[in-house]
Amino acid sequence: MVSLVWGNHALPLYWEVLPQRGNSDLKTQKRLLKVILPLFKNYPVLVLGDREFHSPKLAEWLDSKGLALVLRQKKDLHFQTAGETEYQRVQDLDIRPGMRQFYPAVTGNKGDGLGPFHLAIDWQRQYRGKGSQAPWYSLTNLSQVQQVMAIYRCRWGLEQLFKDCKTGGYNLEATQVNDPQFLALLLLVALAYKLATFHGQRLRQ
Repeated sequence: MVSLVWGNHALPLYWEVLPQRGNSDLKTQKRLLKVILPLFKNYPVLVLGDREFHSPKLAEWLDSKGLALVLRQKKDLHFQTAGETEYQRVQDLDIRPGMRQFYPAVTGNKGDGLGPFHLAIDWQRQYRGKGSQAPWYSLTNLSQVQQVMAIYRCRWGLEQLFKDCKTGGYNLEATQVNDPQFLALLLLVALAYKLATFHGQRLRQ
């Protein structure tokens, strides 16, 4: 699914039902984005991806199109800093709660040398039982770690969308319908979100 983050929620724009369980591949991700990106050709675009969209190859493709990107990475990402000859894994770094690190001009994918990108790492300290259980690793072409972390927090709108779809009211996973019916339900969810957003704007005006 490709969505537009709007305030505290995300508006679903385009989606596909995959024929297999598990994650989508790079080919599928590029196909989805190719449908949506032309709609925003007159606007600055930043692609925000969770760990399913972690591929440095996807980052390279987005960067080649002049798009800003923040893609959250898995802990097994191999990267190489400028001037170094060896790759290292992000999970082997000495990062502790409350720390932020920024590695400029790194290359990713051991053996491929994709990049250069920047690697932003943030581990929020827990407060009253709330906070991240592990560091956030983000591959980006933005140059400031504070900006990267602020942007990634916008992903909360996507989390709200999926919560609503799964357990927060729509309960799509419990419908047990076939693919055409499921797509129809998703379309209704998308329309409901857009109508609610428009109504909220009118109320604020």
